[in-house]
Amino acid sequence: MKKYVKYLGLPLVYAGVLLLAISYVARTTSNLLLFTGLGCIVAGIIGYVYSVRHTSKY
Repeated sequence: MKKYVKYLGLPLVYAGVLLLAISYVARTTSNLLLFTGLGCIVAGIIGYVYSVRHTSKY
């Protein structure tokens, strides 16, 4: 499982964007859905940057 965690960054960002798009199309006013999308995007960005920094030579 640990070897797949490094590939989880961008799919989390995509999932967050998809959640925000769903909330826009469905015209929901639920803050839970919006904060879940935002959390997925932030966690995905952090995970992606973490994986890029650890695979880099610098």
